[in-house]
Amino acid sequence: MADFSQTLPDAIRRLPDQADPRDVLRAIRAVPAGGTIASDADETLWACDVGDEVMRAADAGTGPWPAGAADFARYEHDMNSGDYMEACRRSARTLAQVPASAAQAALQPVLAAARLRRWLAEALQEASDRGVQVWIVSASPRPVVQWAAALHGFSPDRVIGIEVKEGVVVEPAPVGLGKVAAWRRRGLAKPDIALGDSRWDGPLLASAKVGFLLQKASLDPQCAAGAAEVACGA
Repeated sequence: MADFSQTLPDAIRRLPDQADPRDVLRAIRAVPAGGTIASDADETLWACDVGDEVMRAADAGTGPWPAGAADFARYEHDMNSGDYMEACRRSARTLAQVPASAAQAALQPVLAAARLRRWLAEALQEASDRGVQVWIVSASPRPVVQWAAALHGFSPDRVIGIEVKEGVVVEPAPVGLGKVAAWRRRGLAKPDIALGDSRWDGPLLASAKVGFLLQKASLDPQCAAGAAEVACGA
């Protein structure tokens, strides 16, 4: 497998300009059946971070977690200004510490309430319906991304996220350059389009034929608008 370690600074520096949603919609509609789209999840597809929700639940003692099973304040600091990659892995390990069915039941209400970026979700679901492979590539724990994906109309089978086996994160974890490594490890073709919202998506965007940097979904004034509405510039 290729060594991407030397390209991370360049991939971050070469982030594209923030995309016009109309350009994104046109590009998605142009991907033919059999093509491939790779989309980040948190703040790209929906206006929240599902890995954060795992840590909030564990800190609060929600569902199967005892109170204080996680330190959300420390996690949030690391996500924002500390060791982001380790914080992502910590969320996955925290989820893996409890039975998946109990965690899913505890998290389902907040996942179901996640605010979709409607125009993007509609375009991706239409692409999937016409035979495009739409993959979600996330630095959040794979199971929680799968649960959220299923609740919002996406295939849980086409989710790449952080996995844990016997308490150890499976590498390459899809964080930063790891998104590209995890994608290639699955033997998937170069994405026709990649979508993301932050510098941590830079390598994935750079690996695609076309990479689009989106405004964070929580800041998108058109987040609730449908694809047709956005395409018309309404």
